Amino acid sequence: VIEAATSAKQEYDLKPFFWTPLRDPETVRYRQEVFRDLEDETLMVHIRNGGHPGQVFLRSSELTMRASWVIMRMSV
Repeated sequence: VIEAATSAKQEYDLKPFFWTPLRDPETVRYRQEVFRDLEDETLMVHIRNGGHPGQVFLRSSELTMRASWVIMRMSV
């Protein structure tokens, strides 16, 4: 499943995100919200057309703040 989900964008090195166990309920909810956002075709068009390694497109400042929080939590 992980290989199928990440094979098209290997340059993004996404596998570690799938292998990292989530222990904090807040982080689990955040990941679920991100995947729900990725179901939005309009957002996916922007990601497909403009995305490149290291760059993430977010739809609101609230998501930007949450993304920063998750990145900080993952680096601990």
